[in-house]
Amino acid sequence: MLLLTAVAAAVMVATVATSATASPLGWLLDAAKDDKPGGGVPCAACTIVLSVVGELGELDDKGIENVVKNRLCALFPETVRLLCDAAVLEFGDAIIDGFLNGDGPDRICHDVKACTLPTCALWKDSSPPAPVTNARRRRRRRTTTTTTTATTTTTTTPLFNPWQWIKHLFDRVADHLPEVDLDGDKYSNTDTLRGADWRGRDCDDTDAARRPGAKVGVDGDAKVDSNCNGIYGVNDATGVPYEKELCANSSQIGVAVLGDSAAAHFHIPPSYFNATAIHTRGAAVFEDLLTRIEDELDLPFESSWTAYKPAVPGGA
Repeated sequence: MLLLTAVAAAVMVATVATSATASPLGWLLDAAKDDKPGGGVPCAACTIVLSVVGELGELDDKGIENVVKNRLCALFPETVRLLCDAAVLEFGDAIIDGFLNGDGPDRICHDVKACTLPTCALWKDSSPPAPVTNARRRRRRRTTTTTTTATTTTTTTPLFNPWQWIKHLFDRVADHLPEVDLDGDKYSNTDTLRGADWRGRDCDDTDAARRPGAKVGVDGDAKVDSNCNGIYGVNDATGVPYEKELCANSSQIGVAVLGDSAAAHFHIPPSYFNATAIHTRGAAVFEDLLTRIEDELDLPFESSWTAYKPAVPGGA
């Protein structure tokens, strides 16, 4: 799946965006729309996420304001929580106002400029959004005040700039190569960010000659594991290397698959969008969110082609 989709699901409420000049967050998500009619992935993500937020507001005894300002961001792991905090600081009031005014997710996402096509709506009973007033675009930012002998200057600054973290993810996986690869052999001993989850674990990240799929050493891997399949050494009873005894007639072949997520078992846990589960279980629902982001919401270790772990029945 495109990393963009992973990021959109990861930042959750942070997918509500404003104009490109309003903030780093708004600029990032405007760029993410990639000129798609209606707003592209950020629009779809915003509408889906705010649908869940609205349901949480109905389940919460204190209502939507408590959900947005106090409960929502506490659901996520720390890095994602910072992104969420930035979004709530900037757009929280507009989201709360929208729900309190009786607006649905479609209209609110148009109001905050995540969506740009009035006739495009997830909910069939959504009416075209009304003209947006300044009051409906209220945003709060942390302010820092500097006092001098002559004047007092107030500077508005974002609480957190999520661009660096998200940009890092784009930069590191755009070429589909591992982030951590000390010997440059395109294999890694770390799991995510195109690491071992995707292509097998490097059993020696300091030696490019030792990697998954490498040719077996001339000694038949009598001393070291060349291809990282966990088999090396010599059978004392026969004097034959285990690699030869166990694998010589295995007819090992490679597989080339066209497509990324199609072959990497793209999967978003249904609980991520189940307001009842979130209301009941809280942060436990999203405890693996950061790991899933780093694997682009794919589970390549459970796919048809690259699996080495059994798939969880019914999806995790």
